[in-house]
Amino acid sequence: MKQYMPMKPIKRGFKIWASADSDSGFLLNLEIYTGKKSNGIPDIPLIFKHLCDGIFSCGTFRVNKKYYPKHFMKTDVKYTSGDIEYAQSEDIGIMRWKDRESKPVTLISNMQTLQIHLQY
Repeated sequence: MKQYMPMKPIKRGFKIWASADSDSGFLLNLEIYTGKKSNGIPDIPLIFKHLCDGIFSCGTFRVNKKYYPKHFMKTDVKYTSGDIEYAQSEDIGIMRWKDRESKPVTLISNMQTLQIHLQY
């Protein structure tokens, strides 16, 4: 089922979510959007569960979700083009940036800790 996505450069297309093993490339899970049932967007408990199960994951994150660190991050209106923020709690990191004139993008990940990031 083709979807209309007004914020994407190509406005009509298919929504597909996939999880794959980073070493072997094997597909672990695949979901093709067929209508409204779930948003497929990760949240902090799911990312933490993946980490405990040995699955590294990352994805976009909605800022209105529970556990989002609102006290660390700026609100949407305070971002200017090129702004980047990063917050981390144990092994889960959240990065937020604004690219051009669009809304800020929020990424959540359990793939990289701050200690690893600072080594480079």
